[in-house]
Amino acid sequence: MSALGAALARARGAGLRVRIESLGAWGATPLLAEYDRARRTIVVDATAVERLRVARGEAFARRFVACAVWHEVHHHLVPGAGEAAAHAFARERCGDDPRTFAELLRTEARF
Repeated sequence: MSALGAALARARGAGLRVRIESLGAWGATPLLAEYDRARRTIVVDATAVERLRVARGEAFARRFVACAVWHEVHHHLVPGAGEAAAHAFARERCGDDPRTFAELLRTEARF
């Protein structure tokens, strides 16, 4: 099973739906993914996925989605856990440091 397939299967197993759609920003910071406990939904930002696909290819964009889903699954499984714990959880499962994607997106936005 692919990293993305495993992330999606775990989300489904936890009773969560995963969608890719535009999220916008929270203040000046663009949202890359969001977990909505009330709706039992993880949303990954479509704009970020597309920008990563253009910059680094389909496989890289899929790795971003997998990492984002794992990160948000952690927030579901461990309510109140901080970002560092969610990053570590995602990194252990997808093999990428979630900050890598955010840094690349910030860098790409400058050009």
